[in-house]
Order: sequence, then structure tokens, then C-alpha cells
Amino acid sequence: MKPEDHLLRCRATALTKVIVYTLCLTLSPSLTAATTADEQTIAELKAALEAVTQRLEKLEAANRATIPVEQLDPVVAARLDAIEKSNQAAAWTEKMKVQGDFRYRHDWENPEFSDDRDRQRIRARTALIAKPGDNVEVGFGLATGGDSPVSANQTLGGSFSTKSIDLDLAYAKWNAPVEGLSFTGGKFKNPFFRAGDNGLIWDSDLRPEGVLASFEHGGLFTNLVGLWMEEDKTGADNLIIGLQGGYQWTFDSGGRLTGGAAIYDFGNLEGLEPPLDGDSFGNSVDGNGNYLTDFRELEVFGELAFPIGSNTFTLFANYVKNLEADRFDTGWAIGAGWARSAWELQYVYQDLEADAVLGMLTDSDFAGGGTDALGHYLKASYDFTRRISLGTTVFVNDRHGNNGMEEGYDRVFLDLSFKY
Repeated sequence: MKPEDHLLRCRATALTKVIVYTLCLTLSPSLTAATTADEQTIAELKAALEAVTQRLEKLEAANRATIPVEQLDPVVAARLDAIEKSNQAAAWTEKMKVQGDFRYRHDWENPEFSDDRDRQRIRARTALIAKPGDNVEVGFGLATGGDSPVSANQTLGGSFSTKSIDLDLAYAKWNAPVEGLSFTGGKFKNPFFRAGDNGLIWDSDLRPEGVLASFEHGGLFTNLVGLWMEEDKTGADNLIIGLQGGYQWTFDSGGRLTGGAAIYDFGNLEGLEPPLDGDSFGNSVDGNGNYLTDFRELEVFGELAFPIGSNTFTLFANYVKNLEADRFDTGWAIGAGWARSAWELQYVYQDLEADAVLGMLTDSDFAGGGTDALGHYLKASYDFTRRISLGTTVFVNDRHGNNGMEEGYDRVFLDLSFKY
């Protein structure tokens, strides 16, 4: 029996006795007249009533206060302690969660003018997501792969040497009282809508750094960012200002149409050395290896998904133009996808000129990464469970055509992925 049930039973018993004794006292004059009861009997009844009243007052006080555990039966005390610990654990899991993924990849490359390459690669990411308040989320995550901004892949080898683990996420997010409005600061997941999940402008593994304001309501969505790409104590910082907006229409048939546009201004990069060890990732550079142009990218995108029976088909298009470049300033991609139950299939054709986007942030897989590339890729995957999948991607590309050194480039991935 629970302690509170015991208290309620005691109160009911005591209250019953009080009622009985009260009735006895109320009727006592009549009883005295009828039976000539003596004064001693009345005194005993009064004393009993007083004792019961005192006991009832004690029970009321105990019911208002918590009974010390040491005064309870040992079995009851142990049960209450277990319940308390269980409640604390439940509260912790509601406020904090661990999530992540692991991928094992066989990566085969076949550049036209270089030797083939086979690599075994892994990607492991783990994040701790906490909610210290109803409207606040804090995240902290680690990942393999070194300091690349667009890849967490880690190549196996190096005589079994230890592998580096680096900061992948570190952010705080506040959901404002206005429905759909939130603010995020730190190092966070890529917030931008990518039509067809394509990496024409932004690689999927990119973790921007800075501040983000997002708004979603109905079908409307917007993302406004201020991102710090490079901090320089002696000169001007490289700050990316970006605004993306779009709308998603949904239909009674279950289909949806998403369209929108964006503008991204990368600041003054012209004349500066590319920040990642001088690698321009396909962008045009002068004789000293410095960027030939700035980057202010205008994007337009659209995606249509529609069901037919148990199948879902997707069509998408994405277009980008660098408004600061004089040539090689355009990129575009079109694709189609199919999904049914555990199966997914996608085909994409992409053409990304040398200075259409900042090469260090675009898809790191297409044509080996960077810009100045065009061609096809085909993806297929099968989900064994909701968290385990097998997939493959085949690339048939050409690269370096804008700089006059065009070569064919083929690549194949075979991935086994796990999520938790």
C-alpha cells in the first residue's frame, strides 16, 4: 500500500469515530434521561472524542508534509527511492539525447591521366543534444576527418595509426515566442534548403560558423546568416552574408512543390590566397595563386515530389550565377528520383563552371570536389531497417575543362551506413 493511501484510510477511520462519538454526545442527554447514565460515562466519551480529534489533527499535518524516509517501512522506503531515481532518469533523457551515425565506404577513383585509387574510408559522427529549457537547445558534436570543412571521411591506413577527432558541432538555439522563428549561434548543421539534396553550392557535411535566424510558417521558410569564414587580426575578416527564402506547396494527392531563391555574398576575396593551404578547388587564380574574382552568388531552385501508387517520384532543378565574375560564372543541376518502400534511386546531371561558386564549399565528391566540372552521377540505396542501409554512387564526370586541361573522371562509392 502506498503511504498516501494509508494516510487516507487513517483519516477515514478517524473521521468515522468522530462522527460516532459526536452522535453519542449529542444523544447523551436523552440517554441520560432514559437510562440514568452517570456523569462518569459522559466524561469517558468526552475524553475519547478529544483523543480522536488530536489524532486526526496529527494525520492532517502528516498528510500536508512529506514523511521522512527513515520513518517508513524499509520495503516502502526502497520502493519510493527506486521511483525517485527512475523519475530523475526519465527527466534526464527527456532533456538530453545522443545521436550520430557511422559509415564504412569503399571508394574507387579512376582519373583519366592518373592512376586508379582504392580506399577504405570511415565517417563517424556523434552529437549530444540538450534542452535546458522549453525554448532552448544546445548541441555539441565530434566527427572524424580532420579539418576539411566539407568532409568527415577518414581514410584507413597509416600503419594503424590513431585518427583525429575534431569539433563538428557547438551551438545554442533559441525558439522565439513568435511561432516558427528561431535564432542559432555557433557551429551548426547546414540550414539551407538544397534541391534534390544536391551539393551544387553547399556540401551536405558543411557545418557553417556564425549566427543564423530562421523562420518557418505554413509553407514559407527563410534563412538569414552571418558566417565567419576567416578571422584576421591584422586585416578585414571574411564574412559571408546570405539570405535564402522559399515556399512549399502541398497538394491533396500527397505531392509537394518547393521553390525559392537565395543570395550569398562572400565578401572581398579577390586578390586573397585561398585559405585551405592555397588550394583554390577549381576557382580561377592569378600567377601568385590568389583569387581572380569575388563571389556574390544568386541561386534559384525548384523541387517537385509526387506519389503514384506506392511510388514517389521527384524532379528538381538548381541554378546559380556568380554576379562578380566576368566568365565561367554559371552552374546548374537537374535530377530525378524514385523511392518505393526501402528502395531509393536518383540520377543527376550537373555543370559547374570554375567561378560559379566558391570551390572549397561545394560538393566534395562530384568530380573529386571543387568547381570546373560537369557530368552525371547515379545513386541507389536499400534500407535494411530504419537505421541501417546499403548504398552506391557512380560518378561519370569531366573536369578542368575551363582551364584547358580537361580530363575524364570516374568514381564509385559503396557505403554501409548506420544511424543511432
